[in-house]
Order: sequence, then structure tokens, then C-alpha cells
Amino acid sequence: MGWMGMSRIDKFLYIGEKAIFSLSKELPLGSEYLVATDRRIVHIKGERFYDVKYESLESLGCYTIYEWRLLLVAVIAAVTALLMSATINIPLYFISDVNLENLTHMLSFTISLLLAFAGAMVLAFVLTIRRGIVMKTQFETRIFSYPRSMKKEAFDFVKIVRAAEVGILKPHKSIRPEVIEPRQRNQEALKPLPSRPQPDEKMPRL
Repeated sequence: MGWMGMSRIDKFLYIGEKAIFSLSKELPLGSEYLVATDRRIVHIKGERFYDVKYESLESLGCYTIYEWRLLLVAVIAAVTALLMSATINIPLYFISDVNLENLTHMLSFTISLLLAFAGAMVLAFVLTIRRGIVMKTQFETRIFSYPRSMKKEAFDFVKIVRAAEVGILKPHKSIRPEVIEPRQRNQEALKPLPSRPQPDEKMPRL
């Protein structure tokens, strides 16, 4: 975390682009990086990468992320099972007691499966609660999940990127001192070229 070797992310940077701050974590299928440069945010997962320009960010922050769709599916399954049970007015059987040749048993078995599925979805909802840096633009939302041990670094990353959005990159223990004001680079690039000598000016002798 913080500054790391550039060998891994080098190929994802433009010529002349500088990495300011980075987060990394190990995944079963490889490593994942979130890199703030002096131009953009680069999200690297394996050999794939996505970039987000600072000017396109609509919101950025550290959030607790909930997969509400899983809970919604659980509620729908549970309500369906309870409505079926109340409407048909049949008892629920344990799987070992089910006789699949009996229609009542089959309906009861279906209701039991729906309730079990609802319980599994609730468990999945609880297990997928996580913390992450959420980067939202007009067209997409990207999430970099991080463990509890990385909380401070994640907040530092957000502070640095928010500073970059307004062009004020303040010195940080993980930032190289020379990378402070990204707009200065743009201003230097826009400096007017020296004017050509006018015809009435004397040209120097070779």
C-alpha cells in the first residue's frame, strides 16, 4: 500500500504520467490495484484495467456496501412461500418425510425449498457486506473493496483524489514532494512559444 514498485503498474501509465498514491490487495486470481496519478484514477484487476478521469467524477468516497438485491430476492421468496402455505393451507414437511408422488407433499416441498432459498439469500447478503472506495461517474460506478486493516489508507486515497479534483495536491507522507500542483504542469505546457524576430530586427550573424 502507499508507494510500491512501479514494475507492475508501469505498463498501465501514459508516458510522463506519475503515480501519486496506490492501494493494492491480493485476490485468488491475482492482484488488484487502485492507483491515483497526476491525471486520472487507474483500477487494475489482473491484466484488465479501467481508468476514471478526475473531471468525470461525480462522487467519490469510502462506503459500507450492501448487496440489497440479495435481500430483495430473499424477501420475495419468503413472501411467496408464506402466501402459498396460507392459501393452500397445507402443512410443511421435512425433506425426509416428503412423498414426491403426493401433490400435497410436492407443494409443501416447494414451499420448504423457497424458504430455504430465502434463508440462503439472507446469509449471502450478510456475508457480502464490505467496505469499499466507490467511484461514480455519469456512465458507471466502480468499486475497490478493501479490508478493515486498509481503512486508513483508503481514506488517505480519497483525500488525495479529492484534492486532485480541485488541483491542490498537498504534500503527504506517501507522495513524492515534487508532485504537488498538477495544474502547474498544464500551465507550463500552455506557455507561449518565443516570438519569431520581425523583419526589421537584426538577425545574428552565424
